[in-house]
Amino acid sequence: MEERLGPVNGFVRVPEAPGLGVTLDRAALERLEALELPTQSRWIIASSYADGTRLYCPFEPDTSGHFLVRPDWKRGLMPFSHCAPITTRYWDDDGSSEFTQMYARLEREGMVLEPPGA
Repeated sequence: MEERLGPVNGFVRVPEAPGLGVTLDRAALERLEALELPTQSRWIIASSYADGTRLYCPFEPDTSGHFLVRPDWKRGLMPFSHCAPITTRYWDDDGSSEFTQMYARLEREGMVLEPPGA
């Protein structure tokens, strides 16, 4: 018997019988393992803080996941508290000169921190 999870609104019921409640599909795992993933296009994480400070970081796929949530952790930089209001957007390479210039700056500097009003 093939067992599957039946998520409802993003939740699954914990099985009452022994086991995890799923059947591992090894053929699907092998198929997925063999897939060649497309190269990730370059993009920038652009964060704005309530006081007007802006932080720009290039996406680096080898960094840990918290970087996507709090890019100010990069290289130990913690200029803001954990409760600081922050808005983050993901800036895809849109072909604009602004993106190209910022990405070139990020390649030189690693990250860009702009004070309010800059």
